[in-house]
Amino acid sequence: MSTDLASLIRDLYERLNRRDPQVIAALIHEDLLDHTSHGEIQGRAAHEAHVLAGLEAFPDMRFDLAEVFVASDHAVVRGRLSGTHKGSFMGAPPSGKSFSIGWIAVYRFRGEKIAERWLQADDLGMMMQLGFVQMPRPA
Repeated sequence: MSTDLASLIRDLYERLNRRDPQVIAALIHEDLLDHTSHGEIQGRAAHEAHVLAGLEAFPDMRFDLAEVFVASDHAVVRGRLSGTHKGSFMGAPPSGKSFSIGWIAVYRFRGEKIAERWLQADDLGMMMQLGFVQMPRPA
């Protein structure tokens, strides 16, 4: 593939961090299939709604990329996600607590747009940092 997929991935996250409203239309295929730990999200519009809901709950949300690997029409990305809970999230009112978690995603491109994503993030770590879940202490 002649397109520099690593640059497209970096551009996606830089633009998300700047809150560029055009980034999803520019880099996400209209038929995106997004596999997340919360289930599958079908289509660019549904993905955009998911992203916007996250930004409402965590308006300072930031994506920091550690590594990007490309093979053929796929890219593998490892990074950190952080933010402060300042809006409603999963029915919970804002707590003001911050989180920082690791994540890994695999992207499949169709041309210069993301057509499919598989995401694994430390959701439990996020829930613990926000105070939604507490781990029992050993006796």
